[in-house]
Amino acid sequence: MRYHSVLILFLINQSILAQDFSGIKVIDSLEDNKFYIVGQLHCNLANNIIEKELLLGLNSKYGVQYNIIEYGHSVALLINEYLNSGQDSFLKYINPHANFSLVKAIKTFNDSLSTDNKIKFYGLDFEGRFEGKFTKHAIQHIVNQTKLSPLSQLFHLMRSIIDAKPPQMQNKIENLRLFLAKNNGECRSLLKDYFLDLLLIVNAQYKFSPNRDGTMVDNFYRLYRELLLTNSDPRFFASFGTGHINPSNKRGIAMRLLKDESSPVNQKVSVIGVQYINSGFYKASVEKQTDGNLSYLCENSISDIKQLFEFNQSHSITYISKKTLNLLNCKRDISTFSGLLFIQNYGEAPFCYWQ
Repeated sequence: MRYHSVLILFLINQSILAQDFSGIKVIDSLEDNKFYIVGQLHCNLANNIIEKELLLGLNSKYGVQYNIIEYGHSVALLINEYLNSGQDSFLKYINPHANFSLVKAIKTFNDSLSTDNKIKFYGLDFEGRFEGKFTKHAIQHIVNQTKLSPLSQLFHLMRSIIDAKPPQMQNKIENLRLFLAKNNGECRSLLKDYFLDLLLIVNAQYKFSPNRDGTMVDNFYRLYRELLLTNSDPRFFASFGTGHINPSNKRGIAMRLLKDESSPVNQKVSVIGVQYINSGFYKASVEKQTDGNLSYLCENSISDIKQLFEFNQSHSITYISKKTLNLLNCKRDISTFSGLLFIQNYGEAPFCYWQ
């Protein structure tokens, strides 16, 4: 056991990234794929650092330009409008207190790129946060931008969502969803570039459920088909909660996209796990300061793994290669990961996704 631990420690030290975490070093070890998804435990300060480094690096190396967020597309639409216009009002509506460091870094990065290479956000998750606050605002924005005739049925259906009381929202969205499905050509013509935005919003699950991955996968298929109309090789990045990427969760979005025969990115997905040590999460208990994919998949050896990292008491993000992961005493499913990020001593992010 002592020899085995020393070998693992040696291999991990070969890829230490520590405070100068560089997505390029991780990306260089990954295969050229269609979709890259990294895990996270929500509301940790390391998450935005990881997302920024990986997303910008993947855009530069492989042309990855579509960032899938674990949020409804109504929020993604507002972020995209900020990226296009630079108007802070779009971000302030999402959260008036957060600094949006990741989104602003992407704005600066995008400004140096051609239109065809710019990063864009898409949301696949449920829409009903804050009783549909973002959904209403996004649909109002689409109405304003498209200048729909108040006499059109499409305008009437969208207006009914904007004016709806919370108990009515789900039914009003369903009416619009059915209209889009029956009048596809007309709606495309009227909505132009905003057709895809509305399509994703009305086809999303409305209410929260822990078992919502299937709906997100269905919406990804819609997104992929629409993007193919203008991009023959769409490539994606995402950061989702560890439960959604857990390789033992065969119905999670990561495993569905990787393994389902119907998936347009079948066998072309890099899944990157995460493990946090001595780190904080919003409203988390002390017991949750150590958590992640290794805690689930390596229950018999997690104490040994923690001992290997006791030497490091500062902020650090360490990349563990697939080869090293396979040496650990873990469940067989760990071999699904393309690698894993070991995160130490990062505190909670007060504004969660947007810090």
